[in-house]
Amino acid sequence: MFRTTIVLVVILITLASAGCGASRSTGLPNDLAVPLEQAATWELTSIDPGWVEPSEPYPQDMPKVQGYPALGSLKITDAAVRKKLLAELQQAVTATDQHSGAACFAPRHAITVEHQGKQVILLICFHCSNANYIVGGKQQHALQIAHEPKLQESLSQLLAEQKIPLAP
Repeated sequence: MFRTTIVLVVILITLASAGCGASRSTGLPNDLAVPLEQAATWELTSIDPGWVEPSEPYPQDMPKVQGYPALGSLKITDAAVRKKLLAELQQAVTATDQHSGAACFAPRHAITVEHQGKQVILLICFHCSNANYIVGGKQQHALQIAHEPKLQESLSQLLAEQKIPLAP
């Protein structure tokens, strides 16, 4: 009995110190945090969730992000801007193993980076407080976005400054 208890305690301590895959410094899963931290360029895209199943076909040459038509995008190469956005994302996102927000998931913002030969895409729906991310074409964990408007305002402002429309 005593030996079983010790084994269980060691297992629990190991799991707690490992953080279940989350970066201790950011609260984001490592497979999202590391690419965002290390990428020299982020691509921020305004996407229209209403066009995934459109009543009218969208133009065939319209670029898409994970099936969502892209209304426009910009490259973020300024390290200070990326650092500020990452800090806001760290503040707004709580990693979760279960989809705990509303069920709508109608993302209007996407952040794409390249890391170690893989594309990492973060789709954010501020309306239902959820985000999904894809690494190398494979869906990863759902993330819950805290009701923190700073990140949404920053992303939308960057797009607006470049006259990139936002989906209604």
